[in-house]
Amino acid sequence: MGDVIEVDALFDAATGRYGATRVERKNGVTAFALRGPVSRLDPAAKTFDIDTERISYATFAGALPAGLANRAPVRVRLQTAQVGGAWVVFRIGDGVQRPPAGEQVRLDGRVSAVVSATRFSVEGLAVNTGARKTAGVVLGVRVEIERAPSGDTVVAAKLKVKSEGEPQAQDFELRGSVALPNTAASSFIVRGVTVTYSGASAEFRNGTAAGLANSANVEVRGKLSANGTQLPATPITFR
Repeated sequence: MGDVIEVDALFDAATGRYGATRVERKNGVTAFALRGPVSRLDPAAKTFDIDTERISYATFAGALPAGLANRAPVRVRLQTAQVGGAWVVFRIGDGVQRPPAGEQVRLDGRVSAVVSATRFSVEGLAVNTGARKTAGVVLGVRVEIERAPSGDTVVAAKLKVKSEGEPQAQDFELRGSVALPNTAASSFIVRGVTVTYSGASAEFRNGTAAGLANSANVEVRGKLSANGTQLPATPITFR
């Protein structure tokens, strides 16, 4: 009790609960952060809730996100002490994580809204499957989508409904700086995890294996090993 922690989680709109995928204890924290859907919005009092937490933006002087409304996802930075039973906002933004325009994207998350059999949202991001209807897409189900974005909508070419029993390690992602690159072993370290790649057959984006130097910024995806210390990566993307 009393520890400050950082939790990565997927919000399940069907149950209103967050399923944690990673938990890390933090020290020396000077601000708190929350991301989630708005509820109990009171424009007069300038307050709203994220889950059970009351948030106040009464003293916030910046611009509010366009479309601030109940059920809209937001991301807030908060003071570490409550005032009048509410957390005080000093930064607030749209909580939808949109991919850069024109880039191929791979989206993994839970369905947060359903408009029709071909139009729905994943973690607040609009998805369109075109004329192809996909069975099993209901509120709260976890899906994986591949396609290049079109404006603020992801037009899905591939869509997979994932069962709760599928190991999350099948879709593991790391972002960070390269450390201890080892060309002979075809490996390097990112955030304490040893990343391996298969020599000449490895897939690289925005660069080549020659760019795997200390402090290079990369994003890697792959299946995490059973002991959680190695990640055979495909692909490796330079950022």
